[in-house]
Amino acid sequence: MSSSFAKIIIDPLPGTDEYESGLKIFLRICRYLNPYNLLKLSCVCKKFNALLCSERYSISCLWEQSRIDFTPFGSMKCPEDMSNREFTKLLCIENGCQNCWNKNVRICIYWIPRVRLCESCLLLLVISKKELEQKWIVAPELINVIPPVFHEDPWNEGNPWDESKKSYWISHVYEIQSEYCTLKSNDEKSFLLSERKCKLNELMNFSRIQHELTLSCIRTS
Repeated sequence: MSSSFAKIIIDPLPGTDEYESGLKIFLRICRYLNPYNLLKLSCVCKKFNALLCSERYSISCLWEQSRIDFTPFGSMKCPEDMSNREFTKLLCIENGCQNCWNKNVRICIYWIPRVRLCESCLLLLVISKKELEQKWIVAPELINVIPPVFHEDPWNEGNPWDESKKSYWISHVYEIQSEYCTLKSNDEKSFLLSERKCKLNELMNFSRIQHELTLSCIRTS
């Protein structure tokens, strides 16, 4: 598809008959594409990118159906806080690391930050508990409510939740510190810590479930 074809499909004003007709043609073509080709198509031009990244129900269904038809992850349900496009993109493991884009390294899907990384890039984006305590001087009560990221290799056997492989996503540390520092009363701080603790438990359960589902899908593919 070229930019001129994108003009035919997308240039009419949204909501018009011409626009809807063009969109139907576009969707009919795209339903034969796997997620990797949909991602490539979204890079063809700004108009295709805007359409394929939109929150339209038909576009969401397109990404979901492509994942079901062409990947081993069709049985996995999209998390509520992710779009079908984001979820499908994350599961495109053949595209390699989402940070350095190297396809020739072993990669992992880390479900806490929702990202697919190689080990080298992961180490640039996380910090150890020891560093938080000794260099950043982060209070223990804050560290205890930050969701940990494990240096796991989900494609191998063994314990993926080894405490010795635990670190913390740096942006998550900044987030909790920033929120905590804006609170003045001890009651507010206690409430935040309690709320974060509940959220932490939910995130860890989610991460474990997604980890097992991902591994199961790969093994049975």
